[in-house]
Amino acid sequence: SRTRRAPALPPPPPSRGDALEIRARKDQSQESRLSFALRELKDPRVTRAEAGSIVRSLIAAGIGDGVHERAATAAITSLGKLRFAAEAKAVLGALNKPNEFHFNAAIVACAGSSREACGVLLSMRKAGVTPTVASYGTAMSACRAEGEWKRGLALLREMKGDVRPDSWAVATAICCCERAAQWKAAIETLEEHVDVVGSDAMPWNTALAACDRAARGDEADALFEKMKARGRPKPTDVTFSITVRALARSGFVSRALARLDELRAQIEKGDVERTLKTRDAYVALVVHGGKNPDHFRCVFGVFDRMRQDDVTPNEKDFASLIAVCGKAGDLDRARRVLEVEMADAGVEPSTGCYAALITSYGKAGDVDGAFKLWRDFVDKGIKKKHSQATTVKSDDTQGDADSPRPPPPPPPLVKEEEEEEASPVPVP
Repeated sequence: SRTRRAPALPPPPPSRGDALEIRARKDQSQESRLSFALRELKDPRVTRAEAGSIVRSLIAAGIGDGVHERAATAAITSLGKLRFAAEAKAVLGALNKPNEFHFNAAIVACAGSSREACGVLLSMRKAGVTPTVASYGTAMSACRAEGEWKRGLALLREMKGDVRPDSWAVATAICCCERAAQWKAAIETLEEHVDVVGSDAMPWNTALAACDRAARGDEADALFEKMKARGRPKPTDVTFSITVRALARSGFVSRALARLDELRAQIEKGDVERTLKTRDAYVALVVHGGKNPDHFRCVFGVFDRMRQDDVTPNEKDFASLIAVCGKAGDLDRARRVLEVEMADAGVEPSTGCYAALITSYGKAGDVDGAFKLWRDFVDKGIKKKHSQATTVKSDDTQGDADSPRPPPPPPPLVKEEEEEEASPVPVP
């Protein structure tokens, strides 16, 4: 008897990478092939294998012939956003005459590895293209991300042979030291380039942050005094906040309170503008002052100052206050904070607030009280949530102020050319 064969299954559809190559082969127009490939690279869902296929299509379409410089820059930048360093360097290697924008975009693509970023920078100099401030700054940012502070400072010294460093480059180099808690190197770099910094407070704030990370309150306070004595730049609320936190972290709570009162006086005079970063000074004293039993009264005083200055604490701040009350053995005050003071401030209790209060009851030996709090917590169905940004009652300031640490230097900007799409190349 004959056996019936099963019908043949259709072939599987081509993968995304194969489909890109098939469509590129069908379209014989060089301009349209380049345009199609660049559109595909802008898709954030592109995988590394698909990016490799697109790069091969770009090279086959003649992207390195020197005619399509903008297309090459856009391709390298798109690969940089995807963090595909090898593919970006492949496009760069296929160019006949790469310019500074191509190299800068490739350095951005290699931002995840300081070795690769410095390698592209070295290739740039070998090709006879003079690196710009953005070239060195982006390479130093890669060093900062990996904690390679010595390499970042070496780049700053090499930079002086090609171009004069600006305040942003100096701040980026100091950021490398801050990330590794190298406070001495940060202060030395700042003092060496103090004339370059001028009236920009960011390098000073970053050097102060390095002292804060290393818990060097004395050095941070001394650097703050040097900044005031120079008179240029003037301390900002971020400068005060970092100094207060460095002093509080080092155990100098009384000196930190004095700096906080100085900040409040400067704000009243109008010499310092109040922003959302102002609350970081209060938060630093609450967090670090509550670690020492001798400073519990200071923490309560800080909360009173916050109310006087129209600075509303968030749930994290109240959780820290509840923990301080528990350490001081004042369970009634801790419960009043949760049930009364938070309601008056318009802040809903979070999981962290209940956890701090339950822990306080447990350490005090009141197991029944801790269990009742747990039942109350379960009955209310409070879920863990991300902390909302604390707002300062001011019409001019909005934003997030959760992190008291100064932000890193701004990334390189994008240079626009005529009315076409902006070339995503970093320029200072």
